[in-house]
Amino acid sequence: MKCIDAWLKQSTTCPKCRAGVRAGLARLERNRQRQRAQSNSGTTSKPTPIRAVRSRPGASTSNVQEQVHDPLYTQDFLIFI
Repeated sequence: MKCIDAWLKQSTTCPKCRAGVRAGLARLERNRQRQRAQSNSGTTSKPTPIRAVRSRPGASTSNVQEQVHDPLYTQDFLIFI
């Protein structure tokens, strides 16, 4: 999404919760590069679904979190809020 891309070019935080996201984005990019290199070399491995952890809406300030699986991505990506 263009609006998210523009935000992340100017900021190091999530536009919704303001949690830091640069380390996770860098890790995701390294994983994508590694995947491209493996596919170019003929090496294949079973993709791992991406995982994110986020607070549930309306939850108390305790560490109530849920795990989200996104089948569009193939590497682990954790967000702690």
